[in-house]
Amino acid sequence: MTTLTIDQHAARQPRPYDNSYYIPCMSTISFRADSATEAALRGLTSGDLDRSAAIREAILAAWRLRQAAALQAEAEALAHDAEDRREIQAVHADLEELRAW
Repeated sequence: MTTLTIDQHAARQPRPYDNSYYIPCMSTISFRADSATEAALRGLTSGDLDRSAAIREAILAAWRLRQAAALQAEAEALAHDAEDRREIQAVHADLEELRAW
């Protein structure tokens, strides 16, 4: 089992909305890495990246991919929504009347 401590930022971070500060907490993530995952992690850390940074990047990349897939699915659902398409056409018709030329 691989256990890593991932520090989120050691320095204090400003809160722009109330001019105070907070210190982010650290979390520990434990997982069982198989040989393929260990090899991938070695590949990711062969440059300037340490293990914690590589895992943080991988988690964020996976999350971004999931978010993008969810947005794509929502866009496709809206594209096939007949009621939404009628609403768009009605708005376009209203805007066409306002065109100067």
